[in-house]
Amino acid sequence: MGYNGPMRYTYPRSSRLTSARDFRRLFRSGRRLQSGPLRLVWLAEGVEGVRYTTVAGRKVGNAVVRNRVRRRLRELFRLNRHLIQSPAHLALVAGPGAGELPGGELRLLALELWERAGLLGSEDGP
Repeated sequence: MGYNGPMRYTYPRSSRLTSARDFRRLFRSGRRLQSGPLRLVWLAEGVEGVRYTTVAGRKVGNAVVRNRVRRRLRELFRLNRHLIQSPAHLALVAGPGAGELPGGELRLLALELWERAGLLGSEDGP
């Protein structure tokens, strides 16, 4: 294979989970895992591509804290979505305490959840 240029870390609209129908399906039929204050909800059956959203309820903190947590989780996905090899719809749900976690710890928790869910490909890739 030839060189395709530098990797692009984008988060296009096509990778966002936005419709109410998709949300309902994900949260009704999706599987769940929890690690610390993060919970992963994912659905791998009958979906194409990887689509993602974040959820931070009021128990996380005030609006400033919730928005900061959502921004950090979106950025985490944007920088690491190339690791997710399985087609899936994903939601990272932040719980109480997520706002106090440092960025590195939040990243480790999310990667651990994705790995436990079987969404990550092999590390032997290019």
